[in-house]
Amino acid sequence: MQDQKMEELEIMLGWECNNNCLFCSNSKLKEIAKKRGKEEVSLSDIKRQISRNKEKNIGILMLVGGEPTIRKDIFEIINFARKKGYARISMMTNGRMPSNIDFCRELLSNGLTDIGVSIHSHKAEIQDSLTRSPGSFRQTVKCLNNLNALGVRLVTNTVINKKNYKNLDKMVSFLA
Repeated sequence: MQDQKMEELEIMLGWECNNNCLFCSNSKLKEIAKKRGKEEVSLSDIKRQISRNKEKNIGILMLVGGEPTIRKDIFEIINFARKKGYARISMMTNGRMPSNIDFCRELLSNGLTDIGVSIHSHKAEIQDSLTRSPGSFRQTVKCLNNLNALGVRLVTNTVINKKNYKNLDKMVSFLA
């Protein structure tokens, strides 16, 4: 008997972010949502999606945003998903909030199993200029170090652009 591939569900937790990336794809989605009167994703809507889709035998839950970690109810969302029985609960983040080791521990203790971190350069000045958030590079690197120390399964995401494409080899070495 062949192993059955686990289905994945991606839930958008909102469009707000603590970065202001030059290449953000969510800014247009935020405008569209605002025009439709759906600027904010409510906790009850998120819980409804988590519950409804778990019944469809989906095993992997991916939480995305804007920036999921700036939601005040992020731990409650993760904990709720864990109680619903998802095999894996993942999140994409810019790594700024998880630069705090206690925040990382809280994510994990509530049920987060793995995480994707966006990092766009191996140099602070390039990363900070792309995110338009001074200090974002330092925080993201601290996040990566925290997750590594805690043994969390993680992946990185890099948006290739004219400010970083010439240094991709250095970026790979830096991340390794």
